[in-house]
Amino acid sequence: MLHRLALVCHRFEHIWAMNGKLTKWNFTSLNFARNAIIQSGEVVVVEGQMDCIKPQQTGFLNTVATSGTAFTEDHLRILKRYASTILFAFDQDEAGQKALYKSGQMALRLGFSVRVIRYVGAKDPDELITKNPALWEEAVKKAVLQRCH
Repeated sequence: MLHRLALVCHRFEHIWAMNGKLTKWNFTSLNFARNAIIQSGEVVVVEGQMDCIKPQQTGFLNTVATSGTAFTEDHLRILKRYASTILFAFDQDEAGQKALYKSGQMALRLGFSVRVIRYVGAKDPDELITKNPALWEEAVKKAVLQRCH
């Protein structure tokens, strides 16, 4: 009966109902990041809420987060409305790196320019920025262009 329905709860979790089928997509901070994403044409995608908040506090306003590594084509379709370039900064653990590869391939198939933010000495962007914000800024500047494999 409902064609589309979007509900926002306290953690910016969105539920989308389309043609009677519910799928769930989560973004932290898209509502705050949207203008910066549109202006820059780039979006930085991280895994967790704290990984999103710290970059925004240090001036990287075009940062959004998924809930963990559950990144889907639905996420990408939403981001495609605002940006043509996506920068991934997933956690440095095995799960984060597997999700990075899968997400990067999906983004390439959907026509994004994909760059990967690499960093050492921290498990995630939050930890890196806590240690030294300049390290995060340098990692973003040196983000590596990803190509299809």
